[in-house]
Amino acid sequence: MNVEQMTARINELYHKSQKEGLTPEEKEEQAALRQAYVANVRANLKGQLDNISIVENAAAEERSAAKRRIRQAALERRDSLTDKQRRNYSDRIIERLVRLPGYREAEAILTYVSFRSEVNTFPLLDRVFSDGKAVFVPKVSGKEMDFY
Repeated sequence: MNVEQMTARINELYHKSQKEGLTPEEKEEQAALRQAYVANVRANLKGQLDNISIVENAAAEERSAAKRRIRQAALERRDSLTDKQRRNYSDRIIERLVRLPGYREAEAILTYVSFRSEVNTFPLLDRVFSDGKAVFVPKVSGKEMDFY
């Protein structure tokens, strides 16, 4: 008996049990069919699991390496900016930011304190303070990040 036939017979016996009940022989048949069905499902699942190879680690490592390469290229590009270019980009970013409705409506701003060749946030901090908003900046210690 194949799985489809087994399932059909299990369902047939179930419906009969709900309408009129089963004979002792039918109850034994039902139990045997259910056991065979469960054994079949387990065997199929085991077969599928045995044929699965996990490549997630390799894929994750590849994504991580690609992310590092992209980050390194971005950092090199950012580090190559002249002071004038960095000031110009920083000013443009801050000007766009303070025009956003979210900035105008905010009572507090979360930003970072610029370091090395990052977008210069000191003019933003001056603007935020002059607009009377609270400022929060992150401090990272190991894997923990707190805001001050």
